[in-house]
Amino acid sequence: MGDKSVKVVNIDPDLLTYTEAMSCPDKAQWRAACTEEMEQFVYQNIFDMVPKPKGYKVVDCKWIFKIKLGPNGQVEYYKACLVAKEFSQVKSIDFNEMYSPVVGYSTVRTLLALTYTNG
Repeated sequence: MGDKSVKVVNIDPDLLTYTEAMSCPDKAQWRAACTEEMEQFVYQNIFDMVPKPKGYKVVDCKWIFKIKLGPNGQVEYYKACLVAKEFSQVKSIDFNEMYSPVVGYSTVRTLLALTYTNG
């Protein structure tokens, strides 16, 4: 059928938990990736520390770990992402409103019309 070459990389699949990441031989790289993620949260002012309101659950979070490979199969960098487990919330119990910064078509058309008429 022809010559087919297979590229094999001897790297463990992505880690599942923080504990696994911090107990593997590459823990220094994972710790640096986690630190970088948290520094970005602070730099981008993503969150505020506030007291927990009574009767509300705190949204859990989870670390996602990925090893990014280059075109030659070598490890380029370690990526750690802290994500919220929003599925643990119940509407009208844990939150009342949802905010999504989306622009409607009518708003865009109005802005374009105003721009056109005002030069």
